[in-house]
Amino acid sequence: MPSLFNAPHDNDARLAQEAGLELDAIRAQLAAIGLSAGERALLAPLLPAFEAMADGFVQRFYDKFGGHAELAALLPNQARIDRLQTTLRSYMRELLSAPVDMAYVQGRLRLGVVHQRIGLSPPWYLATCGQMLCELLEPVAQTYPAGPQRQEAAVALVKSVLFDAGLALHGYGFRLEREIVEQHGDHPAADSPPPPAAHEPVATPEYARMKLDTALISSRADYIGITADDRAALAAMRPVVQAASGAVMDDFYAWFQSQPATAALAWRHSDGDFRFYQLHCARGWSAGQCLCDPAQAQ
Repeated sequence: MPSLFNAPHDNDARLAQEAGLELDAIRAQLAAIGLSAGERALLAPLLPAFEAMADGFVQRFYDKFGGHAELAALLPNQARIDRLQTTLRSYMRELLSAPVDMAYVQGRLRLGVVHQRIGLSPPWYLATCGQMLCELLEPVAQTYPAGPQRQEAAVALVKSVLFDAGLALHGYGFRLEREIVEQHGDHPAADSPPPPAAHEPVATPEYARMKLDTALISSRADYIGITADDRAALAAMRPVVQAASGAVMDDFYAWFQSQPATAALAWRHSDGDFRFYQLHCARGWSAGQCLCDPAQAQ
């Protein structure tokens, strides 16, 4: 697979290092997601179709954003909305046609930093990514006739959005770490316990634990537009997914343990732990457990 990521100039490399994102890590993410230069090239032809729908897309995006109470407070005035609409247009054009270089990476990191600063939570950020992805499937259908290339373009689009989201979430984490250091300093308190030994389990810090709220989960599903028909389509896929999930998870955990960035995490888990995670994933598609079931959507 040809390399998609070009090495930056020295100043850009220092900026990426400040956020803890090394060049090898960026390349590893691209390789992990399987995003190649050839796949990115499938997105550029979508740009004319996007430009034709850009006005309506941007208007719908911020109408929906402002229509949710959890998000409306982030749009205090028309001036901010106008700036955000301009930024969204630029982002979408870059998503479809910009080279993946250090400027591209820094822009996605900055996106996460800004969203963390203004208070857009990661789950809501990912919900907006879902909305964008769904809208962009229309240009894919307009640009490519039904067939393998349309499917390849859709897969390239999904990979690109997920790659961008990963970089943005890295920016979220970078900003959060800075806030914690500013609030508490980077030295442990005098009565802090010593770090655990290598064989001891590591507790997740309270601030890092995800707090789930059923109402907010339902609100985000509504935001993306997950309908009863969508859930029925997922339910119809259940036998195929369940049949494939074992091999998919085997491949995933083999890759997980082979990568330098994640191998350090794998030693904490036994093969039995990984088998438990595999079964847990498969159980998520079981009848009565899967969110595609209408009963689970209530």
